[in-house]
Amino acid sequence: MKGIEDYIMEVESQLTKMCIPMTHQQGLELANSLISGTSTAEKVQAWKKRYCVAFTKNGGKVKLGQSYWCGFMKRHGHKIKAKKGIRFDDKRADWCTHANFKSMYEEVYSEMVAGGIAMKLDTPVWLSSVGKIVKSKEEAFGMKTKFILNHPYKLLFVDEVGSNTLQAKDSNCGGEKFLVPNKLRPQIKSACKDTLYCPWLHSHIQ
Repeated sequence: MKGIEDYIMEVESQLTKMCIPMTHQQGLELANSLISGTSTAEKVQAWKKRYCVAFTKNGGKVKLGQSYWCGFMKRHGHKIKAKKGIRFDDKRADWCTHANFKSMYEEVYSEMVAGGIAMKLDTPVWLSSVGKIVKSKEEAFGMKTKFILNHPYKLLFVDEVGSNTLQAKDSNCGGEKFLVPNKLRPQIKSACKDTLYCPWLHSHIQ
């Protein structure tokens, strides 16, 4: 099962990044689905016939059980842990993308130029944290930009509006735990109490 377990670890890591971590039961079901109908299943069957008394009693069905999964968690305990999930705003996952932010900034900066607050350059430049042009990425703060603020003190900011959807403090179902790399925490998508909503961005994306 070594090669299969390496793949399970990769899947688990990717699902954690996608905020849809696996439970113990889902991990075991994934392991069984991966070996079903393969040569690995035949090897597992041969091993069970030789070492597992219960295997002959249940009709000889090839299926990895809880004992295997306990062994899996011990073998990979230095990389993977089971932890309680924390709530993660699903609106943030849906709307906070590179394309959306790029569109928003392009529109906002165009309005700044039209209002005389900012100036647009012909080629992008690196800027320091205080807005001065620098020569290298190491000296810069943030990404390259074609816009320079001429009158930052005249720029107004507004905050987002919120809605009350009350899922952020929902507890886990029956103390359920999820599999994640050791240093991470399982984030579960949910509607949060202060949901971000930008009418301008929503209308433009639609």
